[in-house]
Amino acid sequence: KSGSDRQRRTEGSYINRSLLTLATVIQRLITASGHVPYRDSKLTRILEPALGGNSRTAIICTVTPAAQHFAESLNTLKFAARAKKMKNRPIVNDVNVSGALSAEDLPLLKKYRDEIETLRREKERLRRGH
Repeated sequence: KSGSDRQRRTEGSYINRSLLTLATVIQRLITASGHVPYRDSKLTRILEPALGGNSRTAIICTVTPAAQHFAESLNTLKFAARAKKMKNRPIVNDVNVSGALSAEDLPLLKKYRDEIETLRREKERLRRGH
């Protein structure tokens, strides 16, 4: 439809293939059936952490009211409806600081915490005094 040259048409076919793979990945995530083909395209490989990982994901789909692009707009809306059904359950990663420290570091950490608390009390005392 676009009347593009051979190179643009080839690029367009790669983009369409990646979008088809993205639709397949989303469908597999929704139905939780079988292998999820993240490695089938560069796009899905890049989006893997956002799609199946520990993150919140937003997908923006755009359509046109032009009659000659009705089929593409309809397919976009169908894709958006499928993508909307995808549910990630992001969880905040909690890093246990004391688990990452050695036994020798714990007394030093306690000393620094005490010093910080002492400085906070001193700051509060000075603030009240002025």
